[in-house]
Amino acid sequence: MRYNEDEKRNHLEGESHMSLTEIPIEVRKIREETGLSQNRFAAYFGIPCQTYQQWERKERTPSPYIPQMMDYIIKLEKKVGELEEKDQEAIQNKSQHIL
Repeated sequence: MRYNEDEKRNHLEGESHMSLTEIPIEVRKIREETGLSQNRFAAYFGIPCQTYQQWERKERTPSPYIPQMMDYIIKLEKKVGELEEKDQEAIQNKSQHIL
């Protein structure tokens, strides 16, 4: 099935509450919140650096699910890190009580 540009835009925007022009801005915002360079951020997600740079320059637009998944992965990893820290603290506390 072939879509004209308006149909494609409506379909993609329907999957996300972001407009196609907001997607590159959101991707950049997520990267900046991590403090990573474009190169490291792209490598982290397995995206060719040139492709990622084109997204930020608004030369290409990723699918709307891309920033949603990036944000989800980063938040999930942050939560996992927090839980691991709590586990480490609990282990240390237990070992101090034993000694």
